[in-house]
Amino acid sequence: MREGIALGMMFNLIDSERGAKADLTPLASNQSAQRAFGRRIRRSFRDEQGAAFEAWCAHVDDIILGKLSAWQEGRSAKHLNDIATIVRFDAAGLTARYPIDRDYVALGAAEIGPEALRAWREIVARSG
Repeated sequence: MREGIALGMMFNLIDSERGAKADLTPLASNQSAQRAFGRRIRRSFRDEQGAAFEAWCAHVDDIILGKLSAWQEGRSAKHLNDIATIVRFDAAGLTARYPIDRDYVALGAAEIGPEALRAWREIVARSG
């Protein structure tokens, strides 16, 4: 965790008994990270005992842009598959409270690069 914070890299918290995992990302100083931080969402959850708690979460649009950026860097198909799953959930109405703003994502994808924008458009055409 300390290393991730010092290097500005994502790290995980893992509950080894349940296998639950949370991805944590230190706030970077670049414009896209600052914009995503400003768009974060306060969500309510319940733990296994039913106790309520709140946590800040990234907006789905910014998760997609993060995955497009990661794909741009490493070309792992996992990121594109994750995005396609998110788009399918959105098309099925399962993200109704926080739907994808496809124009916002397209603008962000264009900032990442033309290949990221092309990948985004292909995913949308295939998935929803």
